[in-house]
Amino acid sequence: MPVVSAVPAVSAGAVSRRSARPARPAAEEDPAAARPRLLAVVIVEVLAGVRPDRQLVCMATDRVRARVGNLAPLLAAGRRPRIARIVMSRPADRIVEMTVVADFGARSRALAMRFEHASARPAAPGWPARPARWLCTALEAG
Repeated sequence: MPVVSAVPAVSAGAVSRRSARPARPAAEEDPAAARPRLLAVVIVEVLAGVRPDRQLVCMATDRVRARVGNLAPLLAAGRRPRIARIVMSRPADRIVEMTVVADFGARSRALAMRFEHASARPAAPGWPARPARWLCTALEAG
């Protein structure tokens, strides 16, 4: 069964909007999903035009970078976007899928992203070593 969590995290003393019980503190969230959450923020900022697209080279596939290149002119706001909500699920051990709702100026958009954990690769003849990393493998905008 996939684990679903809503982000951004709130402090331990904060109260959830849906109920009167305290919201989960950030320390209780899935630590393996912290890096994909940060990568999602970077992708949203590249789409808004506040970060250069070259920052996606090591964190996204060629297909995702091309998709960002196509979407960026449509979503560019000229100011930092505001992320309203992130909903995350873990359909498999090394996969994180998330929906990000972000405000790009006057419009809000929903973005679906998929991140996969790529294992470390040792150096081989003609290939440099590569550390383990999270990679965005799919991006859709609605």
